Amino acid sequence: MARYKIKFGTSGWRALIAEDFNFENLRRVSLGSAKYLLSKSKNPKIIIGYDTRFMGLRFAQEVAKVMASEKITCCLTERDTPTPVMSAYIIKNKLAGGINITASHNPSQWNGLKFMDSNGRFLSPEDASQVFRLADQEDFSLKNWKYVGSEAIDNSANKRHIRAILKLPFINVSAIKRRKFAVAVDCVNGAGGLIVPQLLEKLGCMVIPINTDPNGKFAHTPEPLPENLGQLKKAVKESKADIGFAVDPDVDRCAIVDNKGKGLVAALNTGLEKCNSGLVARMDADDIMHSQRLRKQVDFLNSFL
Repeated sequence: MARYKIKFGTSGWRALIAEDFNFENLRRVSLGSAKYLLSKSKNPKIIIGYDTRFMGLRFAQEVAKVMASEKITCCLTERDTPTPVMSAYIIKNKLAGGINITASHNPSQWNGLKFMDSNGRFLSPEDASQVFRLADQEDFSLKNWKYVGSEAIDNSANKRHIRAILKLPFINVSAIKRRKFAVAVDCVNGAGGLIVPQLLEKLGCMVIPINTDPNGKFAHTPEPLPENLGQLKKAVKESKADIGFAVDPDVDRCAIVDNKGKGLVAALNTGLEKCNSGLVARMDADDIMHSQRLRKQVDFLNSFL
């Protein structure tokens, strides 16, 4: 049987669980990533997370074992963690990078690895290609992880991320609290199921939760496109919410619905604009973390306060 060829996708590798996404290929990709990290740093430290998909924690633990076998220090998140949280964590703690076990906006039968560099961004296609070239080498072997490297558990990454957001100078927390917005939020039972409502509540919002149980059982196709937001639009209209948000399983894509349940668009590419049907947002977590245009976007949203 021909050996599976590791292929690069958007921000990493993804495949069908129990078919191409299996432990053998997971170890190969993890080892390729480890060798890439070691080519960049003598003593790399990384964070490893996962979303709510089937066996996410178990897959993350396996990646951590491979990293430890190569003497790479790992911090494993205690629970499912959004990709933007990990990106901010990398920057704040000056890590060599991170890996999130997620297939992003794809259906639940898929899983994958998202790779982030020391700047918190996804790997460039060139760097990712290097990872996969290393993963496809025939002569790789794993050491016993118990005797090399180290692993730690982080149990408060999400809480620290919320605190960091509330301290951002361009977020007018007091003004948002005064308005007491009613906000419908659809987290598709992904990694945003806890952190998104918690953040909104800290901002004084009344939250109308939809699919906020982080159990990995996606209630609908998880990509936040117009055709997948029926529940959110209905909830906004029925509850008379001021606004609605939908995120994908690892919370790096977002859709915004206006108070009439109309204006919406899902993520990719930084940008914010108004359209005839309401408020339209296009966001990408990688760009949002680093783009100067974020301030203009926030100023636009603040104009509604």
